[in-house]
Amino acid sequence: MRRIVLACLLWAAAAGAVRAAGYDDFARGVTAGVHDDFDGAIAAFTAALGDGDLSPALVPQAYRGRAEAYLARNRCADALADLDAALKLKPGAADLLAPHGIAAECLDKLDVALADYDAAVAARFSIGVTRRRGHLRWRLGDFAGAAEDFAAYVALAKQDAYGVLWLEVSRARAGTLDPKQASDDARHVDDGGWPAALLAV
Repeated sequence: MRRIVLACLLWAAAAGAVRAAGYDDFARGVTAGVHDDFDGAIAAFTAALGDGDLSPALVPQAYRGRAEAYLARNRCADALADLDAALKLKPGAADLLAPHGIAAECLDKLDVALADYDAAVAARFSIGVTRRRGHLRWRLGDFAGAAEDFAAYVALAKQDAYGVLWLEVSRARAGTLDPKQASDDARHVDDGGWPAALLAV
């Protein structure tokens, strides 16, 4: 939820004049989400969408904000419905595809989730989506694909011990584990924390 705050503020600035009720409820939704008040965020974004005067530029973001609050409450079907609505208004938007994939994966719609993550990765939305796709590929038994994703993730997050661990385990399952490469991958990891000790074995 926090990462949408800046985007929402930029959208608000770009939207021009926004009538008071819709904007006020939208702003309350963003604030509630930042403070992990997910029920408050759901209520505020619902009001914003129902006010009928929210700027069209903010409507997809209101759906997204409510969807992320729904996900935090494990209401995955509601989240997916909101993200479907947002994508109808903003087709192919990478900032909507990533959470859409999360909601789809939550509902075991793994083919939908994979397609969403593929599109978000292609759009270079976030390296975190690459890591998420790696976990999904592992779940689907595509260990070589998972290793490819974790390698791309670790290249930009070298100190993430869990990322390195998932990379090497994926390579092991794919039959491509190279102890020398694994040692090199692990050299940037902080050796004081867990699971760094596993990488030293």
